[in-house]
Amino acid sequence: MKTIPEIIELLTDATGPNRHLDFQIAHCTGWRQHSERDKSNDQKVVWLHPESEEPAKVPAYTKSVQEAWRLVKQLSSDRPGAAAWEEHYAKVRLDGEEVVFAPTLALALCLAAVKLLERNPEN
Repeated sequence: MKTIPEIIELLTDATGPNRHLDFQIAHCTGWRQHSERDKSNDQKVVWLHPESEEPAKVPAYTKSVQEAWRLVKQLSSDRPGAAAWEEHYAKVRLDGEEVVFAPTLALALCLAAVKLLERNPEN
């Protein structure tokens, strides 16, 4: 798995939804991979939700504004923030930090949230 600075770099370079990035974000926010056997006794890897430790589908953070917003709320609590978007880009500012830009609102929210996590790792 990537480090938080590496995930920030990948998010900065992203041009659209990226499932690989979703898994990287999940990992840095407490999701864990777990190996188990399925019904046909084949080995498979599942992701465990950080709160329940139950297998769950990793959210599509980089595709869904709703999932990206949930990520922001998880990592920023009730800190202030702002977002704006136009046809070809979006920008987000959380907790008075630098404004981040990305091609989509979901990516901008993810980038701002992960940058906040980098500055406040106890979240």
